Formats: sequence, structure tokens, C-alpha cells
Amino acid sequence: MAGYQLKITLEYTKPPVWRRVIVPDRITFGDLHDIIQVLFGWEDMHLHDFSFSEDMQLHIGPIEEDYYSNDLDEDSICIDEYIKNHKWIRYTYDFGDDWRHKIVFEQEHSDYEKRYPQVIKYKGDNFLEDSGGIFFTDEEETVRDVFDMQEINHWMEKNLIMKKVRKTKKRKGLSDSLTNYNKFTDILETSNSPVTSLRTQNSSYGRNSEDFIDAMKEIMAQRNLELDENTLELWNETMNEFQTLINTMSYMNMGRKSLMEKKLEQLGWYFHEEGELSSISIKSNIKKAASKRNHKEILLDLQKDELQGMATALRIYFAKSWNKEKLSTEIAAQLEGHPEYLYYLLNKKEFPEFLKFAKASEGAYCGKLPAYVLRTMLWWGYIDVDFWTGAETTITMSIPKEIEDIVKKLEATDWRKECSNIEKTAGEMVRLLLYYGCIELEKFYELCTKVLRPMEQEEFYHYIYFTIDGREHIFVIEEEQEKYLCLGDLDIESIFDCRKKNLRKEIEYCNLTLLDVERWKKGLGIVYPEWKELGQFLGTEYGITEESIDEWIEFELYPAVVEGSNLEELIAITEEQIEIEGIEQQLRIWKILQDIFLSTRIAGLKGYTREQLAELEKVNPFAITATKENRKKKKVEKTDNFYETPLEYQKQISEIIKEAKDNLSLAAQKLEKLLEKYDKDHYQSRFLLAKIYREDEQWENAKKVMKLLAEDTEDEELKNILTIWEQEEKMIGSSKRSVKKKSDHDFKLENTIEYSSKGRKNKKKE
Repeated sequence: MAGYQLKITLEYTKPPVWRRVIVPDRITFGDLHDIIQVLFGWEDMHLHDFSFSEDMQLHIGPIEEDYYSNDLDEDSICIDEYIKNHKWIRYTYDFGDDWRHKIVFEQEHSDYEKRYPQVIKYKGDNFLEDSGGIFFTDEEETVRDVFDMQEINHWMEKNLIMKKVRKTKKRKGLSDSLTNYNKFTDILETSNSPVTSLRTQNSSYGRNSEDFIDAMKEIMAQRNLELDENTLELWNETMNEFQTLINTMSYMNMGRKSLMEKKLEQLGWYFHEEGELSSISIKSNIKKAASKRNHKEILLDLQKDELQGMATALRIYFAKSWNKEKLSTEIAAQLEGHPEYLYYLLNKKEFPEFLKFAKASEGAYCGKLPAYVLRTMLWWGYIDVDFWTGAETTITMSIPKEIEDIVKKLEATDWRKECSNIEKTAGEMVRLLLYYGCIELEKFYELCTKVLRPMEQEEFYHYIYFTIDGREHIFVIEEEQEKYLCLGDLDIESIFDCRKKNLRKEIEYCNLTLLDVERWKKGLGIVYPEWKELGQFLGTEYGITEESIDEWIEFELYPAVVEGSNLEELIAITEEQIEIEGIEQQLRIWKILQDIFLSTRIAGLKGYTREQLAELEKVNPFAITATKENRKKKKVEKTDNFYETPLEYQKQISEIIKEAKDNLSLAAQKLEKLLEKYDKDHYQSRFLLAKIYREDEQWENAKKVMKLLAEDTEDEELKNILTIWEQEEKMIGSSKRSVKKKSDHDFKLENTIEYSSKGRKNKKKE
């Protein structure tokens, strides 16, 4: 027996609402649905389904009702293989309110013997049923159902005993189903069957049994045919089943992707980002095949809007009336007429590998290129890809003859120098973008020419669309009829909210220098020392590996900071990573995160830090966020964390901490006055005051404050700290007395030596 530890997060909630739960192994998706309903307080009044990160067209859910269009029945599918083989699973409840829950598998508990689920940690209370959904709910003002973990666990232990089910194999995808569906619909459209007539004559076909029978009778009457009631009933049952299939396929067809996108996805299945073959296809081979299509024909795998975007990137002026044939012809001509574009697509390590592939004979193994290079080359039509599955998977790649000739000619050029120069400039552009996070494309062009070096706009576009876009999580996106270059891990909606809420229209982007750009070469911890302090703290205090810290910062905390999240949200994200216990750790984490909060450049602030913008606008830096703040109360409760206190209070505490670096006594006086004004019993402020007293060697004051605080909070850790301080005071006092005695002895000895010398001198004279 075993259990799976899952983290289920209600998506888009800020602060996050999530549950960490252990569920028994070998349960169905129907069981998992029941668990989620309990964990989030839902009442199972609406539709729901499960979808998957790597295959968004696959849906699991209840299929007995006519209005469902799920592919697999949740009551017959075991969760085991699915949760282990997908990065995440989405559970959507109430398609009107659209509550989306992201399910992430964290670890397996081989010793879990219970057949009921158990919550081990949670964050946030439940939303109410039919409250409008996350985008129409004011999270800070809405009434919530309190989540009681102990009560929920007790209820599930009594009511959610789940039996084991047989394991089901993970489904590979729907590509085969779609292919069969396409063939089926082609046959259907060209046939003369009553089904075809029904489909073309009655657009409401299949909505209910009566519609079908009436339409069927009309068709048969037109053909002078008669059918008995039994035959019609049989047809009716058959067509009801057929309608379910059509509904499912139509639903899948709505999200149909271009052939190019499907190939790009398949490449992702077979490769890791670093270019290594994935565990799914250890036996896979990459072989060169003879080219079956020319460059233009490969580009036709793209949809029309994708070709239009490509034409825009190449500065090709086109009319909306141009069809795919015309667009692909112009794009192919542009690419083939400019061999130097390959310098922008391939760096000096990738170029010889691609050259090796171009020169390889048919059927030969062509080495390895990073997955992002293969995707980029496929997108621009420089290569073609086919997948063959048998005893082992073979990926065959070919190069159109036009492109192969270009690549071989470039071998004789100084491609190393060209690639190096382009790589250097592209790297500088990426590092410059890191300061801004998200910026209008045209404005970024102006800054690149100002900070880096002059360049023509056409050259700039080559860097963006050939070298940068799609690499290193950077993308060109269009929002509000404006093109932006944006770090892909950021939420652009939050960035825009932050910008609208905090910026005056006339403010320009912050000024940077080439020296600033070069600093990013050494990493985040050099640009912002506060982030380095956070990493060291997590490593030292919690034993988290450097790799885990870097990954968490890159994909979780740093994007949240740059998007403009408030300090409370950053604390919540950190609490997902570590357990913050006791006043000392609460203060330590708050101190580090508020330094990060104030000193990191924010995408919505056009690259300014909160401190810089607060100075320009004369506002409270703690009020500069992308989210709605609710800090109307002026009173400080004694148990409040600093991030829960009024924004003005947070600002003054921050200023006192800065003051303490230069003048401890003055900082202590200011904090004493602040406590008198707000709440002299506030726990974290009193602990901070005690620490300042200690640093200033006001031992009696430090011990007095700490002793009373330990009694009020009944915190054993504070009592231990008080004991350590008392021992420290004795050691320092003893050391000082020792130094003083030595100093007095040295003074007397020096006087004696001086006196003796004078005596000897005087005696000599006599």
C-alpha cells in the first residue's frame, strides 16, 4: 500500500489558496473529484473535468450525461500513472465560474496504509459556491468558509474510505483519434447516407430523440421509403451514441492546432530542454532523410495568422487578402535571399553541428542539437521532421535542397566571428531586458541603441525574432495592439495592473548603463545582494540545496516580485517552501523579503525599484503593488506580523532598521515612540527593540523587554534566546574586566620603566 502527496492549488488566487494532501494509491479520478470537493468546500452542483499539462485535448470526467464531452470516464480510470507522468493536472469545476485547481504530484509515501485522504498542510479558506469565480470575486472582501483542517481530516476518515481499483495505462494522446476523425468526417461528407442528409438538412441534428426521429421520417418520406418503428428506434439509439462522439470530436476540433505546432509538441516529448533524449524515448534515433518537400511547402504547415506574424518579423509588408500560398512564397524567398539569417539562429557551437547534419549522408545519425534549436529551425522551415514509431522511435529530419545549398556555402565564410558577435550582442540585449521585465518592442529598440550600441531597426528585429524570441523564456507578445518583449515567466496582466495603478503617464523608463548590463553576467545575487542573502539563509537555516533554491527563486519568487506582488503574497510563496516558526524567524524572513521587495526593479514600474519610484512620486513604497491593498485600519494588533500592519507602520519600521545601521541608540528611541503611538504590546516590534538594545549593549533594557515578551507569548525559543543573551553579557563583561586590568597593569609598568630610566639618568649625572 502507498499514498501520493499532492499539492492542489486554486489557480490565480493571491495570496495563494492551496491544500497539501496525501491520497491513497489506486483510486479513480472520480474519487479524486470527491476529495477536491471536500478540500475546497464545493457542493458538487456543477460540471467538472480533468485535463493535462502535456495533452490539453484529453479530458477525464463523468460521461454518463449527454451534456458531457469528456474522453474517458473518471470512475474507471486510475490516477496512478497519470499523476506521475504529467507535470500537473488541472481540475476545473463549474464552467461558468471557472474554478481551476492545479494538481501537482510531490512525492510517494510507500508506508501510507490508510484508504482515506489526509490533509497535512493548507493555506487560505474556502470560497463560496456560485460566488462568481476568481476573476469576479474581491478576494479581500468576500465572505469565506473557514477551512478547519482537523475537522476535515476527521470527516474524511469516516466518510471517504476508498477501495483499490485496477491500474490503467497512461494514454499517449489524441493524435490518432483526430486522424481517424478526419478520415471519418471526410467519408461522411461525401456519402449519400441518411446521416449525411440529416446533418446537412437539419443543423439541430441530434439535440434530442424527437428531433432525430422527425428529421429521419422526413428524409425517408422524400425518398419514398418506409421504416417500421423498431428500426427507427434502433437508429435513434445508434445516432444518440454517434452524437456523443461528434460532440467530443467537435470539442477537440475547436482547439485544433497547425501541423507545425503538433510537430513542435512532439519534439518536446522526445527531448529535454538541454538537448538530451527524454526518458520516454531512450531508444530513439535521429536520422537524416531525403528531402520530400521544398522550403515553401514546409512553411505551409503553419496557419495563416502564424505566417502573418512571421512576415511581420521579416518586415514583409503584406495585404490581409494574401492567402497562405502567397505568404509562404514571400517568406521563403526572403529567407533564402538572406543566408546570414542563420548566424542569428545558430551560435558558434550549434552552427558546426547543423553543418554536420547538412553534410551527413541519408540514413546517417546526425548528432544532437538542443531541442530549442530544433524547434526554431523547424518553425522557420529550415528543417522538416517526421516521427516513426516501432520497436524503437526514429526521428527523421531533412533539409530542403534550397537551404542545404545555403548552409554548405556558409561553411566557407567566417561564421565563427559572425556568430560570436551576434551572440555577444544578443546576450547584452537579454541582460538589459532583465532589468525591465516587460517593455514595448519599439521602446526597447531605443534603449538598446542608447545603452548598447547603434543598430538599424531591421538588424534589431533580426536579433529579437531570430535569436531571442522563444529562447531563455523570452517572448514577443501582443497586448492592447502593442508588441511587448517580455520574460516568459511573468504575468503580463499583473504587470499592466501595476503600471496603471502606480505610474504617471509621462514617466520614462529608468536609465541604465552598459556597466549595469555587464553586472547581470555574474547573476541575480550580484545585481541584488538581498537575493543572495535569502539564498544563504535558506541554505544555512533549512538545509535546502542551492539547486532547489535557485529553481524556486527563478520560477516562483522572482517572477512574483517583478510582477508587483505585495509583501504578504511574497511571504505566502515563501511559506510554501519553508516552515516559518517563531517570532525570530518571522522577523528574519520579513526583513530579508522587505529588502528584496524595496530594492528589486519592477516590470510594471518601467524598471524602477519601489524605493526609487517612492522618491520620485513621494509615496509610501509599501503601497506600490499590482494588487488592491486593504490597509485601512490604523491600529496594530499585538499578534500581527509586520506585513499585516498598516502600510505607514511598515514604512517606519523599515526606516528604523536602516537607522540602526548607523545609530543604534537613536533607532531604539524611534521604535519606543512608535510603539507608544500604535501598540506597545506588538510582539514583533518588541522583539526588534530587544535586538537593537542588545546590539547597543543596553543589556538591562534588552533582557527586560525579552523577559516580558517571552512571558506574554509563552514562546520557549525566546526564553532560550534570553538565556544566551545573559551568558553573552557575562562573557563580554568578563572580557572587558580582563582587558581593563591588563590596561591598568600596562600603564603602571610603563610609568615604572619611565621613572627608572629617569633615575638611572639622574644617577649617572651625579
